[in-house]
Amino acid sequence: MATASAFAGLSSVLCISGTFPANILCQFHTGHRDSHTGAGSPPVVISCGSLSFPPNGNKIGTLTVYGATAIFTCNSGYTLVGSHVRECLANGLWSGPETRCLAITCGHPGNPAHGLTNGSEFNLNDVVNFTCSPGYLLQGASRAQCRSNGQWSSPLPTCRAHGSRLGEEFKAKSLLRFSCEMGYQLRGSAERTCLLNGSWSGLQPVCEAVSCGNPGTPAHGRIVSSDGVLFSSSVVYACWDGYRTSGLTTRHCTANGTWTGTAPDCTLISCGDPGTLANRIQFGTNFTFNKTVSYQCNPGYTMEPATSPTIRCTKDSTWNHSKPTCKGDNLSIKKFSPM
Repeated sequence: MATASAFAGLSSVLCISGTFPANILCQFHTGHRDSHTGAGSPPVVISCGSLSFPPNGNKIGTLTVYGATAIFTCNSGYTLVGSHVRECLANGLWSGPETRCLAITCGHPGNPAHGLTNGSEFNLNDVVNFTCSPGYLLQGASRAQCRSNGQWSSPLPTCRAHGSRLGEEFKAKSLLRFSCEMGYQLRGSAERTCLLNGSWSGLQPVCEAVSCGNPGTPAHGRIVSSDGVLFSSSVVYACWDGYRTSGLTTRHCTANGTWTGTAPDCTLISCGDPGTLANRIQFGTNFTFNKTVSYQCNPGYTMEPATSPTIRCTKDSTWNHSKPTCKGDNLSIKKFSPM
């Protein structure tokens, strides 16, 4: 709808936003019946042109005329920069800045003091691992993952020394003494003096974890897990199938450089002699794991139940089923009995 106003023979027309004026009717107010229709152009709908899909994103909305809107989203692992919603304006332009989808990144988390960060990718779901230099203990999470909010799942850990220093003066002739925690031994100089030339005597001390050496592997067994041979490390044993474990299955490296306990013994599982009965013959004299014993009835006797005549020793020290029995009737027994 258009509205018009006139003053001193001049007219003005106001159209709703987004359209041009069409035919214009001018009529005298003095009662004349003559009228004049202006040669205006037909209505033209304003178009802002199409908007493309942002790389790694999506767009909802296909109209491009005045008042139309387009909604943008980004694929998983990407964050939206720019306008989430854009509208076609009366001037034929889209509102807001261009929409872009940028890969989510957490950036390099940094290196802990006296440690390192291992990892070269820092985008969504990437993982980095933290380690400490020899002589330092990691406090905090040893790994972190980049989350969808652009933050690492864990803060940067710290690397704490396994020892202490006695002395806070660093002037000429000052003496510093160093010591290590239990389970760690000092490598370097336990005492250092500030020399007149501005340097320290001796070697930089380092506290290294005590090593317990190889814990050994039991005969007929294996190590199923181990986190090293240094102080506070653990080792877990297991016996081969068919062998029973006797003793501790877990050992720990102690502060004095020895493993707790001894490696377990692995003994072959035995089911024991299943025994013999009259009227049948037994084949097999080895009653250990996975070995078999078979039976055969004497002439004139029938095996009951009519199952397999062979039994097998299982890992729980039992035979897989009961041994069969041999039964016969008097006629059959008499028939096969020696005269």
